[in-house]
Amino acid sequence: MKKPVDPAALTQVARQTRSLLAFHQEIGLTDYPTAPGLVTFLSARQPAAAPHPVAAPRQSKVAKPAAPEPIRISKESIQPQLERISQELSRCQSCPETTEQTIKIPGSGTPQPRLLIIGDACIGTPSDTKVIWSREEDELFLKMMAAIGLSRESIYVTKAVKCCQPAPLNPDAEAAQRCLSFLERELAAIQCPLICTMGEVATRLILKTQTPMIRLRKRFHQYRYPHGNTARVLVTFPPALLLQHEELKKGAWEDLQALQRQLPDSESA
Repeated sequence: MKKPVDPAALTQVARQTRSLLAFHQEIGLTDYPTAPGLVTFLSARQPAAAPHPVAAPRQSKVAKPAAPEPIRISKESIQPQLERISQELSRCQSCPETTEQTIKIPGSGTPQPRLLIIGDACIGTPSDTKVIWSREEDELFLKMMAAIGLSRESIYVTKAVKCCQPAPLNPDAEAAQRCLSFLERELAAIQCPLICTMGEVATRLILKTQTPMIRLRKRFHQYRYPHGNTARVLVTFPPALLLQHEELKKGAWEDLQALQRQLPDSESA
């Protein structure tokens, strides 16, 4: 005898499916590949039994808020600070596994950037100190920047973890805490009004939150510098994740467009 369908159970399944679809739409996922890595990435952060999404009321168009104006210092005073941080980083022995062969990657780029990028870590053992993440990731990253009108010379890129890490998509959060003083000093020296974090560790470190990265996208957050100036922070996917799961590129492009709308109008801004 066929067991009757439980209406309450069916309703619950429908609500959970609707919630899951809304979550996928939020992160820009419109196709559903069978890659097991993406399944793991999403299921680990999937909101369980989220309430039924309610459409927000339409609002009239509001003028773009002005980006905070930082106290600018001359390039001559910023660059020596960055060089000193780099020298101290080269001598750092904070991590137990640090050896003379450990490769440490300081931030790089213009001391007065239009956009400051913070990633998780450099993966592997690059022989070229100009490598940002890895050669393949760098190619995608620079294309992403060019798509919103930014050259390598107009940005500054740094990492939460300063030593190269052995495994992709699995940076050491404890190491990031030990590197935090270097990162905070870099940010304080540059005081860029617009920051983009690319990665889970970098995002949690800067925003002081345990909220998953994908739940922090699509809106700007605030980072406060030691002397009171603030920066607007946008969260997006790291290049390594986009290379593994191209279906996430749509969401990343939406993030980049939001950044582009907040960029200073010229290289000299």
